[in-house]
Amino acid sequence: MNIFSFRKMMLVVMIFATNMSYSQDTDPLRIVETLHIDKSDMMDQCRQTVAQLNDYISYMASKENKDGKQFYKKAALKLFIYDGKPYTEIIERRNSSGNTIRKTQYRQGVTMQVSWVRPNRKVRITPRLMPKYFDGLIDLRYKSVSIETSNVDEMMVGDIYKIADGRYVCTVRFNQKFIGITPEGKQTGDDTRKYVECYIDIKTYLGDPVPIVRLGNIFVEDTKRLY
Repeated sequence: MNIFSFRKMMLVVMIFATNMSYSQDTDPLRIVETLHIDKSDMMDQCRQTVAQLNDYISYMASKENKDGKQFYKKAALKLFIYDGKPYTEIIERRNSSGNTIRKTQYRQGVTMQVSWVRPNRKVRITPRLMPKYFDGLIDLRYKSVSIETSNVDEMMVGDIYKIADGRYVCTVRFNQKFIGITPEGKQTGDDTRKYVECYIDIKTYLGDPVPIVRLGNIFVEDTKRLY
């Protein structure tokens, strides 16, 4: 099934049940289903949020930026649902008989899939909790590191689905290119296609609807070795 269908056959309603808000300094979201909001505005905000994350990732990995890495880590975590902290997910699905099945799942937090190409050219993929992934970026043992990602206009936004009142979801696909120089002077690199879940809540600002985007899990589609 195409990832941009976002598991439409399975996912009917998803609610996050926790005492945490998306951000410590954000007021409770006001649902404004009666107000019109342009779909393109939602898509643009998703792209911009993913681009901001990619900028933070580049800053954390760079060996030229020695100061401020913890600041970038905290700022990046604010882009994710519940700031990357644990949460409870309540999922409602419909079975083949049309009955609704409700399931509660505890999550340790959002994850980033990381990948590398083995000598036999097979790709190994492992999920990491986002704070640990960022720590790994900061502590990369390379002489130099460059991480380049797709430009905003190159990112592909999938179909947007309503999953609850005032809440929508989609995926954004992008490329991430890693190039590093090891302490021994060897150049390594890979090009990875990824996609990220984007959760969109609608709140009002000065009477107008505004899309607020938070990111979810990030998945690897494919990885190719460059060197």
